[in-house]
Amino acid sequence: MAEVIVQDEGSEITIRGNGELDLAVADEFKSALQTAVASGRQVTVDFRGAHFIDSAILAALAINGKAMFDRGDRLKVLVSEGTHPEYVLEMVGFSEFMQISSSTLSKEA
Repeated sequence: MAEVIVQDEGSEITIRGNGELDLAVADEFKSALQTAVASGRQVTVDFRGAHFIDSAILAALAINGKAMFDRGDRLKVLVSEGTHPEYVLEMVGFSEFMQISSSTLSKEA
């Protein structure tokens, strides 16, 4: 089951995506990310609990990551090493304007 969880931690907002992030949760993810980026605070997207991200999720990341980059900041994206999200984000070159970090341990939701 896919889920999008928003954690407001004062100076930082974390958006955690778990499961298979596809069209079913794309609007929820896009809305959460747009709101977080518009806040002007640091934004982290945590995909360590995600098994899959589709093109709608990538589009939301691209638009909002570019917006942060244009204002002199970088969207932080956390992924688990060896997963589909890590592979896709590396393949499309998002590390050019986002801070992508991978770890060997998946984060529990």
